[in-house]
Amino acid sequence: MPAGISVVMNTDLGVGPIRDVLHHIHGDLYVDLVVKKPLCSLGQTVQNELFRSRLDSCGHSPPLFSARAG
Repeated sequence: MPAGISVVMNTDLGVGPIRDVLHHIHGDLYVDLVVKKPLCSLGQTVQNELFRSRLDSCGHSPPLFSARAG
C-alpha cells in the first residue's frame, strides 16, 4: 500500500483477490478519514473511531466475509 502503512487482512482462500478492497481501504477510508484530518498524527496508531467503524464494516461485508455452511 502507498504511504508506508500496512494492512493485514485474514481471509478464506475462497474469497479470491482482495486488491480492490485494499485500494478502497486506503483511498476511501484511510486517506479521507485519517490523512485529511488536521489532528491526524501520521506514524501513530489510528485513533479515529469513524475510520475504525467503517474498516470493521468493510471487513465483514461481502465478498470478504461469508458464513461457511456446516
